[in-house]
Amino acid sequence: MRVIGFSVLFLFIFLACRQQPETALNLSYQWKSVAITGGGFVDGIVFHPKEPNLRYARTDMGGAYRWDELNKQWVALTDWVSYEDQNLLGIESIALDPNNPDKLYMACGTYTSEQSPNGEILVSDNRGESFTRIKVPFKMGGNEIGRGNGERMAVDPQNGNIVYLGTRHAGLWRSFDAGMNWHHVDNFPNIEEAAPDSLSERELRTWNWTSRGSGIVWVIFDGAKSEHNQSQKIFVGVSLKNRESVFCSNDAGSSWKPIPGQPTDYRPTHGVIDANGILYISYGDTPGPYPMKNGAVWKLDTKTGDWTNITPDKPNPEQGKTFGYAAVAIDAQNPNTIITSVFHRAFEYGSDDIYRSTDGGETWKPVFANGAKFDYSIAPYTQHTPIHWMFDIEINPFDSNHAIFTTGFGGFETFDLSNVDKELPTNWSVYTKGIEETVPLELCSPPKGAHLITAIGDYAGFVHWNLDTVREGQYFTNPYFGNCDGIACAELKPEILVRVGIASAHHGGSNIGYSTDYGKSWKPATMPTHESKHGHIAVSANGKTWVWTPQNDNPYFTKNNGRSWTKIESLEKN
Repeated sequence: MRVIGFSVLFLFIFLACRQQPETALNLSYQWKSVAITGGGFVDGIVFHPKEPNLRYARTDMGGAYRWDELNKQWVALTDWVSYEDQNLLGIESIALDPNNPDKLYMACGTYTSEQSPNGEILVSDNRGESFTRIKVPFKMGGNEIGRGNGERMAVDPQNGNIVYLGTRHAGLWRSFDAGMNWHHVDNFPNIEEAAPDSLSERELRTWNWTSRGSGIVWVIFDGAKSEHNQSQKIFVGVSLKNRESVFCSNDAGSSWKPIPGQPTDYRPTHGVIDANGILYISYGDTPGPYPMKNGAVWKLDTKTGDWTNITPDKPNPEQGKTFGYAAVAIDAQNPNTIITSVFHRAFEYGSDDIYRSTDGGETWKPVFANGAKFDYSIAPYTQHTPIHWMFDIEINPFDSNHAIFTTGFGGFETFDLSNVDKELPTNWSVYTKGIEETVPLELCSPPKGAHLITAIGDYAGFVHWNLDTVREGQYFTNPYFGNCDGIACAELKPEILVRVGIASAHHGGSNIGYSTDYGKSWKPATMPTHESKHGHIAVSANGKTWVWTPQNDNPYFTKNNGRSWTKIESLEKN
């Protein structure tokens, strides 16, 4: 699970291979991303509805990508972003023009805090090869709560010049000139959300980052033909709880009303409409990716106004059966076929899963519990972390058997989804080749051994024996870390490596590990105290002395591989 959701992303790059010293007249270096494959929260996949093999991926703080069908990998679209413009690497939403496959819109901005800059809309006429940057007078939160909800931005299928964007704290916005200028939709209902009066200051901070709503989370056009050169019916979902949260306009945005009869116990997370005008909505009591305790899946017949609860597995918080629903998707070729993803289901009631229905939600079958098989070969480290954060699930509009789900380390895809109907297992593989989204907290390049060793946020870290591929044995184990803060080697004995961080919640163990064979194998070391975690580590040139400054503590040193530690009282706490 992601531990450092508020860290700054550095899309780290390192020299592609060791080179001999070059003369001042020939300084030619090749720079590119070090291969980890995924490594962060891919929180949205967007397929073009009419152009086969055209799809995009957005990440919470690692930019956006376009699928390259010829080379079977993702191509980064935001590697041009400078350090000064790093706010643009949080992709809040992606929108495509259904009638123009070359048109691409990206709503960018990582945080909505006071010190964060306003967001921007990136508009491309060539599928992301280049962009026009449009500044907007509000902030976006690509790495905040509800970042897996969506999509917040949508292009009118009847008029490509009309684009809508839902924001977290600034209401609904609209462009009439293909994203060049944006106007606030003043007549949209007030969706401000006040914190409960009973919360203390500390509880309020927690509420703001875990339980409050995340603003307008999706905009959907019904797609019906109109004589007015624009869609008349528009649906908007807002992350609100205990009040109406789904709104509709029947006059192209001139007026808005909440839809009668809707559920109000939860917050909408995803919405999608089929060719018959059935709107499917997934709900959770929080926007995620923080835990949910309740949720559901509902469908609305937009022609009759009838709501139906079609939840596959119903939570029961009073009995401890707590979870929600993160996403829902439809099969464009078979409108009655839908899938939905469970989020944060308690283990005793089954792990997170995807449910599939072929009759519009009347009956369901679990996908993973039916015997799914997973191929981790292109990203072996992913097998050490349970499947989680399936906040976007999609079915390829041109291939009913091809489905994708996102996770906190990338995600998986299958090409035999209909096996569920035959009581056969589905086969899933990592789909994130080319996507590189990690938070490197420290780098080490020993004088001998691997080219590069990385301390990674949210994961243990990697020994990069090959900078272009990921293989088994490259990922730090024994102990597994949920966050690796520091890595150091002994300069004269580089086979000695020491790393510190915090043990994975799924594995437990020590918060410090060391290697005596260049990182090929690892051993846990004893910690100075039971509370020692995070911080930084230093190793003497001969490898005999280690100095660790744990978080919120004095530095400690050891001369026997961590079997005993001595506090350095003369130095201040870290």
